[in-house]
Amino acid sequence: MRIPSGGRTDRSRGTGGDFESDWAGRELLERYLSGGDDLTIKDDPDWTRYMMANPQLTRQLDELVRRKAIYAFDRRGMPGGAGPEPFDDKLAMEIQNGESISGWQYLHGTDDDAGGFKFSGSTDVTRVDGGYEVHVPASYSWNDKIDPNPKYRTDKIKSTLAEIATLSRADGYEFHLSWSGDATVRLDEDGNVLWVRGYPEG
Repeated sequence: MRIPSGGRTDRSRGTGGDFESDWAGRELLERYLSGGDDLTIKDDPDWTRYMMANPQLTRQLDELVRRKAIYAFDRRGMPGGAGPEPFDDKLAMEIQNGESISGWQYLHGTDDDAGGFKFSGSTDVTRVDGGYEVHVPASYSWNDKIDPNPKYRTDKIKSTLAEIATLSRADGYEFHLSWSGDATVRLDEDGNVLWVRGYPEG
C-alpha cells in the first residue's frame, strides 16, 4: 500500500538502505515514475511465485483456507451444503512494511477503494475413511494503489524528488494482481483440521 512508508526494518544503510531492491519493486517503481496506467496482472508465473513466497501472507492465507474448510464441514448436512459451494470474500490484508524498493513493501497493505483483498473459489466436502476432505480451489487477488502517503514525511520527500526528476511525469496508479491455488484440507470426524496440502501450505 503506497510508496514505502513507516518505520525501518532491521536493514542497515550500510547494506543498501532505501536503495535495496528486488525485481518486483523496481517494476512497480518504474511504472510510478513513468506515469503508467493502472496495472492488472492475472496468473503471471513470476508474480505468482513472488506472492506465494511471502511467509507472512502464506500464514494468513492458510488460516483463511482452514476456516473455509471448517465452515464447509459445518454446513455439509444443511440444505445447499452438499456438492461444490462457491464463496467470494473481500477483506483487508497486510504484509511487511519498510522503505526499500521491494515489491512486498510497496504492496504493504491492500486498498479498499481499489478492491481490497479478494478470496474466491469453492469448497467441496468428501467423506473419506476416518473423516472428511475438503477441496478448496481458490483465486487470490491483491488490489492496491501505488502512490505516496502524505502521512509520512519520507513519502513527501520522495514524491517531491520524483516529480522533479521525471518532470512531473510520476503518477500513482492502481495495481491489481491475482493468482490461483488449490488446497485439500483433511478433517477428522469432529471437524478438526489434521493437515492441509497444496497452496498455501505448500
